[in-house]
Amino acid sequence: MKSNFHFLENEWKVFFQRAVKAERLVITDPRTSLTYARMALELGISWMYNNDPELEKPYDTTLNSLMKHYDFKNQLNHKLYTDIDIIRKVGNLAIHNKPVTLADSEKAIVNLFYFSKWFAKSYAEINPGDIGLFDFTIIPKEGEAALSKRQLTSLKNKHDKELHQYKDDLNSVAEEKKKLLAENELLRLQILKFDKQVEKQKETANHQDEIHHPRDEKETRKYFIDISLREAGWDLKGINDKEFKVDYMPKSTNVTETGYVDYVLWDDDGKPLALVEAKKAMASATLGENQAQLYADSLEKMYGQRPVMYYSNGFETFLWDDCFYKQSRPVHGFYTKNELQTLIYRRSHRKDLRIHEVDTQIVDRSYQFRSIRSIAEHIAGNDKRTGKLIGTNRGLLLVLATGTGKTRTAIALSKVMFETNWAKRILFLADRRSLVNQAMRNFVKFLPEYSAINLLKEKEKKKTRLVFSTYNTMMNLIDGIKNGGERFYGVGHFDLVIIDEAHRSIYMKYKAIFEYYDAIFLGLTATPKSNVDKNTFEVFGLPDKSPTDDYSFDEAVDNKHLVPYKSIEVPTKFQTKGIKYKELSKAEKEEFEKEILEGEEATGDERVDPSALN
Repeated sequence: MKSNFHFLENEWKVFFQRAVKAERLVITDPRTSLTYARMALELGISWMYNNDPELEKPYDTTLNSLMKHYDFKNQLNHKLYTDIDIIRKVGNLAIHNKPVTLADSEKAIVNLFYFSKWFAKSYAEINPGDIGLFDFTIIPKEGEAALSKRQLTSLKNKHDKELHQYKDDLNSVAEEKKKLLAENELLRLQILKFDKQVEKQKETANHQDEIHHPRDEKETRKYFIDISLREAGWDLKGINDKEFKVDYMPKSTNVTETGYVDYVLWDDDGKPLALVEAKKAMASATLGENQAQLYADSLEKMYGQRPVMYYSNGFETFLWDDCFYKQSRPVHGFYTKNELQTLIYRRSHRKDLRIHEVDTQIVDRSYQFRSIRSIAEHIAGNDKRTGKLIGTNRGLLLVLATGTGKTRTAIALSKVMFETNWAKRILFLADRRSLVNQAMRNFVKFLPEYSAINLLKEKEKKKTRLVFSTYNTMMNLIDGIKNGGERFYGVGHFDLVIIDEAHRSIYMKYKAIFEYYDAIFLGLTATPKSNVDKNTFEVFGLPDKSPTDDYSFDEAVDNKHLVPYKSIEVPTKFQTKGIKYKELSKAEKEEFEKEILEGEEATGDERVDPSALN
């Protein structure tokens, strides 16, 4: 049978097979077609990370993480990257049984074709020649019955196993190649020559895609935003959801004093919760800010409620609730209806946490009160013109010496944020199960009135206020989907995320968590501020060596909150034999990666000589 993807078959057989499956089911079974399209994309990108010297594999190798990596984004032109992100997003909708259509599968297969075309033009050892345009007449109009939900789940599980094996095979080939290169200088020179050739081929392929790929940029942008909204539970089927006409626009923009809002997200009472302004993909999303404000002004006059503003170019999305924050911020996606309702509710119910009483049954030391006050003053302020309470910063870092009550301080702060309506749900993250368990015990002890759950032991419940998890568990839930087809956690689900033992390596490994949640982030660390990595301060949006508050070991000793330590010198195995990564326990390996490799993933051959330790 003919296929649009014939040019993949000789060099990338598995990639080709998945693409053909997606192609054959476009019309007869759109959901399964989308599932295969996403699978094919994942195989292609995995191959790139194992074969392209410009791509360094990140710690998290999920498709989302691989695609979001800066180096990967740089390989593709802007429009093509958006095209494949559409495959990922709509593929996720299909896999998780959310509504999808024939238009979705048609869009995805065309996007997969042009990515495959770029891929082959960039990496093929033998030039594939003129591939041409996508031919829809090849796609069968009849076929087998669509897969059931159970069959689709089985297919996904099978793919995951095969993908794991595929990656293992790629790694084995890469290791063998590395050995051969070390032994064969001629081969090494040939590989270097081919790598340079690939760079030229990628540049040419990107240029050709820009010229020969027929796109309706406006439609692509709208479609991308549609998918992102659908991910957040907005079905966009209402008559007033898109291109909604508004009055009261300034004559300077339209003599008729009317305008059309790209998207309006409505509450159950018929009032606007949010609007979305779409801008050209090649333009900065922030160019939509002024237009969004004008539309918000109009909707406020028409309905008596000012909507939250989003503006997006399909590549970047910004959120701005200008009733509380003076500037917009980039977000991973759109809020759910419930999350937007909470934002609107807070406009009239949020209190000033700077003057709120701190529970002295939880903390009773002056530096703990000072830390909470410093946090409050860092995230809250007053409008210079009106004097109204406003939000300011959203990144916090507390440096408190071990034994001085970091967790208690976080608990007391959490209670303040609950009671002042700054937080509805709080997430506590740690890198070890023991720390998660310990933190939950302490929170529950001092905040028994708030529902809490440990995701290591229980399943999430709908209205849980305090959630405790390891980073790994949360990474798996970010793209997780509940039985009802909604995201497990929306981007606005948590208002405060507490990062225990915050340091750069945590961010390097679990960057997706920081980027996904639109929350206030509080980092806790006992590392002296002089030793905290500069990048850790940057993660929380703070100047170098400037935590939100700190209380050092020396201060704690001077104030008799801690006692000075005594040094006892005892020779260890490490001092006499050094450190070999392979011989470490699992916990020690994690510590090695954190402290020695600064968050980078180990190869297994690392060692530290005794001389370096002594």
